[in-house]
Amino acid sequence: MEILTKLSNMKTIIPSKYEFFSKIFPTYIACLPLLLLFKSVSEYAKFLDELNNMGVVFFNVTIYLVISYFFVSVVRGFGKFLETNFFDSEKSFPTTNFLLYQNDEFSKRYKESIRNKISTDFGIQLLSETDEANDVNEAKNTIKDVVGLIRNKVGKGKLLLNYNIQYGFIRNLIGGSILGFIFSGINLIVLDNTSILYKITLWLMAFYILLTVAYKPILRFFSKLYAQRLYSEFLSL
Repeated sequence: MEILTKLSNMKTIIPSKYEFFSKIFPTYIACLPLLLLFKSVSEYAKFLDELNNMGVVFFNVTIYLVISYFFVSVVRGFGKFLETNFFDSEKSFPTTNFLLYQNDEFSKRYKESIRNKISTDFGIQLLSETDEANDVNEAKNTIKDVVGLIRNKVGKGKLLLNYNIQYGFIRNLIGGSILGFIFSGINLIVLDNTSILYKITLWLMAFYILLTVAYKPILRFFSKLYAQRLYSEFLSL
């Protein structure tokens, strides 16, 4: 019984596939300039060696986990902020837009199939074409609320989890590019401009700038892939 309890506690510590690839991985990419800076500061490396030599491994690991959690939260926060503003709190997210009569991403028959299944599964009627034309905002809010129920019903799905991870990774990487840009700027001030680390920082900064400038079409593309897969798997249930 004690062993089972320990194993259960370990599961809460070990990140899930979604957490690792959509939250932790993009955070490390965003923090690469910071890692380069640490590498260039010999005093920092000596400090860690001294801690290890003193046997303060637990302290070292704890600090590392706390800092990692902080940066993961910051990166995800930036990502959610961009997403919320760009998609108007999900009212303009593809999962919402695709079910509107005015949107032509899905065929009319396909949309009707989804609408009928929503009515059957949840007892909720989406607005008619006439009502939607009179009050688009209410139509969007209704669809947005229903999408939450659809996500719960589909769960991880067959391939939906992979699409969700893919979208989460991109969203958080774009959010993290803001942090990466700041760290890169600090590096360019601190590092020797003839060093290889300085040159790597320049490339990283260009990468972060590109992500920040092009975040709208990138988010739109991957969010569409997720929405298409969500409805496909919903209809297959």
